[in-house]
Amino acid sequence: MIKFIYKNGRLEMYSPEWKDNPNRVNPPDDDDLFEAEMQPSHLKIVETIQDPLILWEALSYDGFIPPFSNDSRGFFEQRQNIIAQEHLESSLMQAVADKDFKALGEIMFDQICGYAESVIDFRERR
Repeated sequence: MIKFIYKNGRLEMYSPEWKDNPNRVNPPDDDDLFEAEMQPSHLKIVETIQDPLILWEALSYDGFIPPFSNDSRGFFEQRQNIIAQEHLESSLMQAVADKDFKALGEIMFDQICGYAESVIDFRERR
């Protein structure tokens, strides 16, 4: 049975059966975390964007993937989508203004990969 107790002003989980390893100091290395999160594979994304139409759609307004689907009709979901779009626009404008090519490249990479993943998901669901 797990109990929650107050210890030093904080709520902590307490279980008398659970013993932590006192020699543990760090979490495991996350060297391959980026590749593990890429679903689908990077090769499949590259194959998808070889179609010029998909590549240019990914670079355009169509490439923006909102946090909530377009089927979301609630006020909260619509506002979150608008806010996410404004953050993207602001980040793009700031990267151009600062001539921050690294940030601009990262933003575009995320957008292209996100759009390609959505195209791949759509194709696999058909």
